[in-house]
Amino acid sequence: MKEVVCHRALHSITADSVVARSVTEGAVARHMRLAHVVMDSAEKAALLAQVVVTGVIEVLLLNMIADVVALRDMPLAPSDAHNQFCQSINRLFQACWVHGR
Repeated sequence: MKEVVCHRALHSITADSVVARSVTEGAVARHMRLAHVVMDSAEKAALLAQVVVTGVIEVLLLNMIADVVALRDMPLAPSDAHNQFCQSINRLFQACWVHGR
């Protein structure tokens, strides 16, 4: 009788272990799928942000180029050195030159 009880207890523990392992593996698999979904969403958000920032920079550069072209057509005067726009363009070019080294 004692051997039968021990055998059943061992069988029950083994069955519980198999069920627990199966449940754990299922939970891990679900978490891994969720992690992949989150990572894919994060990558898509990063790409979208990059596209938006690149677009904004393009628009700003095109506007700056248009302003520089418009300024070229205007006669230069000594007061241009004090023009706020000219100063900002000059600072931008200096910053690009320093960082481009």
